[in-house]
Amino acid sequence: MLGLKGTMSEAELHILKARMHEGRKAKARRGELILGLPRGYVLKPSGEVALDPDEGVQRVIRLVFALFERRRSISGVLRYLVDHDIALPDRIRSGPEKGDVCWNRPNTATLGDMLRHPGYAGAYVFGRRRHDGRLRVPGKPHSGRRFVRDPQKCCTKTHFQRTLTGNPMSGIKN
Repeated sequence: MLGLKGTMSEAELHILKARMHEGRKAKARRGELILGLPRGYVLKPSGEVALDPDEGVQRVIRLVFALFERRRSISGVLRYLVDHDIALPDRIRSGPEKGDVCWNRPNTATLGDMLRHPGYAGAYVFGRRRHDGRLRVPGKPHSGRRFVRDPQKCCTKTHFQRTLTGNPMSGIKN
């Protein structure tokens, strides 16, 4: 009898997990699921996504995209930022200083993520990455993540206030 109860409990857990996952997907289709905003955006108390009120943050984000328009390469943008001692802004996401701006040294990975993020073009996207537990490496908590290149994944146009004009991803080679 105890074995049957344990099996039923396991089945209930799987059903609950599936329902929670479907709820997240439904919320993402409506554009209401905010997991992490790109640099230069903040979440207002009303739940609305807006440009960062800090002028310095906005200035640096716009500079990165303007540099990319001129130089057409991530390494060229990185070289300029490092040569001129310009740091990239980021909001602290947890802890006692949550919400404060911290300035980090730029690197290729961060710039690549910024320039490829659809949020700067005003689009909301959910489901670009999927997690495969079979690919997880012991001791590496973020391993097993893979990018999914499917434009049909929950995309709502003009969800964010645009930082850019044109298509920033057109000049980036994968």
